[in-house]
Amino acid sequence: MRSTFVIRVALSAAVAAALLAPAPAHAQFGKLLKKAKEKVAGEGDSTAAANGAGGALRAGAPKFDATVVELTPTVVDEMLRGMATEARVAQVSDARKAKLEAELDALEKESDQLRAQHPSSESDAWQQSNSRIEDCINDELSKREEANDASMQARVMGDPAVRQKMMELSQRASKETEAGDSVALRKTMADIQKLTHPSAGADSAAAFAKCGKLAPKPAWMAREDAIDEHRTKINDDMRASDEAARDSALVVVARGHGGGGGAGGASGAGAALTAPQYSMALERMIAWAAATGPKATPNSRLSFSAVELDALKARDADIRRVTADLRAHNVYR
Repeated sequence: MRSTFVIRVALSAAVAAALLAPAPAHAQFGKLLKKAKEKVAGEGDSTAAANGAGGALRAGAPKFDATVVELTPTVVDEMLRGMATEARVAQVSDARKAKLEAELDALEKESDQLRAQHPSSESDAWQQSNSRIEDCINDELSKREEANDASMQARVMGDPAVRQKMMELSQRASKETEAGDSVALRKTMADIQKLTHPSAGADSAAAFAKCGKLAPKPAWMAREDAIDEHRTKINDDMRASDEAARDSALVVVARGHGGGGGAGGASGAGAALTAPQYSMALERMIAWAAATGPKATPNSRLSFSAVELDALKARDADIRRVTADLRAHNVYR
């Protein structure tokens, strides 16, 4: 059971590192996943085997690099600042998410009531009626446009003034397209339409007279559309709330308080952590807390250096408190 837990920790960290890395890292995802699992597990080295009461750990030889940093006292301090920030923002996010979930529930109930009052046959009938009208209008306009196209070339080529105007409008449209001026381009295209198809307005009126006009969407269907839009916005807001906690933590650890130029691989100097480093360090600290708690199960796959074990033990109470806060707000389960 405990080995399964650690493998899950490694998988989570590898996913976080891969997603936050530049695009080429995705092509190496399989290798990254395998390497992350080996680093957390110490490549199967049993020198970090748990022993004694409470799952105390012996020092092992984990491999440190640009993603897996040594949990020195400075790094642990920085991680605790980041974790505490993540927990605080998650608490605020939870309150906001509770309101959003209540809104979502109300929308779902209203949507259910609309569907109960208006069976799908009603919307089907509206759509089928409008589809028939649209098809009729399109067919009628196509016939009229074909007739207009047949006479347009003769009209433009046979009248020097029309031909000159057409050249000017075409040149203007080309310049507006290159400039990206969509407002001016729409006006120019309307002028071209008037020149090449002067009967467009009359043709549309004739098509509507023959086929009828499209029926407006019923109020209840318009309300369903509004509910769908609101539902999408709420779901987006909830995702943003979930991301806000981790983003806030990353801002803290990226700033660093150790006075150095980065976590520095094995040394951990500086403690300004990247997003992949924070994610991996968080998973390792949580794994350490789980393996050394009062109900811990001995685990031969965890690997921490002697420096790490001393640093983690020194902040044992703080690590357990902030880890509990993170779990309470569903940041980590």
